[in-house]
Amino acid sequence: FPTFEKVTPERLKVVEKAEMALRKLGFKGFRVRFHSLNTNGQMDGAELALARLELDVLDLQKVSTNDILRNQLVDVVKGAGFSFVTLDLEGYRQGSSNVGSKPSTWASDQEYVPVELTRRG
Repeated sequence: FPTFEKVTPERLKVVEKAEMALRKLGFKGFRVRFHSLNTNGQMDGAELALARLELDVLDLQKVSTNDILRNQLVDVVKGAGFSFVTLDLEGYRQGSSNVGSKPSTWASDQEYVPVELTRRG
């Protein structure tokens, strides 16, 4: 879960179901990242959630060239409860959900001004 994203048992279950399904499809080095597209923070059947899939390089290549595998991947991830499925082209890397929680390297020579994020309905 990205920093500042609300973690709930329901959301954890969605991620767990998606990761178990990916293991059954033969994926090994990966992570399913949860990104909420709703403002209410609840998995109440109305939440829109995006799955950002980080795959190892070999699996990323397989998915990009194999339509059947790509369709299976989309089906199982949506079946777990996600509304949208995306592939992170940077692949699997630890700590990628913390992006944005500290100044990026490109901004090191610029003035850093913290921004408070708010959600509006």
